Amino acid sequence: MRILVIGGDSRMKYAAGELCAEEYNAHTVGTFDIIVLPMPLTRDGETIFVPLSGASLPFDIIGRFAEEGAVIFAGGECERLTEICTEHRLTIVNYMKNEPLTLRNAALTAEAAVCLLSNSTEHSLLGSRILIMGYGRIASMTAERLRAFGAEITVAARRSEQRIQAELDGFRAVEIAEIHEIISGFDYTVNTVPAALFDTECFAKMHGVFLELATLPNNPPDNPEIKYIHGGGLPGKYFPETAGKFIANTIDEIYRASLRAQ
Repeated sequence: MRILVIGGDSRMKYAAGELCAEEYNAHTVGTFDIIVLPMPLTRDGETIFVPLSGASLPFDIIGRFAEEGAVIFAGGECERLTEICTEHRLTIVNYMKNEPLTLRNAALTAEAAVCLLSNSTEHSLLGSRILIMGYGRIASMTAERLRAFGAEITVAARRSEQRIQAELDGFRAVEIAEIHEIISGFDYTVNTVPAALFDTECFAKMHGVFLELATLPNNPPDNPEIKYIHGGGLPGKYFPETAGKFIANTIDEIYRASLRAQ
């Protein structure tokens, strides 16, 4: 069986090593039974995400390397990829829908977030006051890890069930609408909600560190009192070896399960 890994950051290099796969380069020849595409899959919907290369790779390249009936493992979804796979009768598997992988990536993101916050100022996390926006996987894991450092955590969430869960986990919980009144009381703010929750007035009251972990980041605040950190793609930046192994193990498990089901 031949496996080709195309694109991605450093974690995909480690994934290729775990899968004993060939990495795409200008001299790649032949066809492959499995093609692994990166996480994230694309930035523009037309080309494969290749941050380590100066060139862009259109999705059309898949038809060139895919064996008949090949399986395409993709770290996301894209209309152009679907069109190409339909045209060439290829099977697409979005490995990012795998819940164990999602949880593992959330854990790596939370660990990296703590590292970023811990090194962002000259004072300790011990005794600091931290506001976490949202209470999904990443937010809850980040809150748990920050509490271990002695930080005082407040969670702001839209849904009542998230606020209740945060309270049951031992954190103070408030509604999103309350942040305008309380935002000035925090040393750190961590956003995990993919929405623009902070207006100019809110940013004006804020101070300390603002860590953006959401997929769709808020614009950097125009406030010299705030140290803004855009924390995108943290597993690939901080722990590429571990993140790559998680991806490889997930692909291997999915593929083996499909063989057993045949």
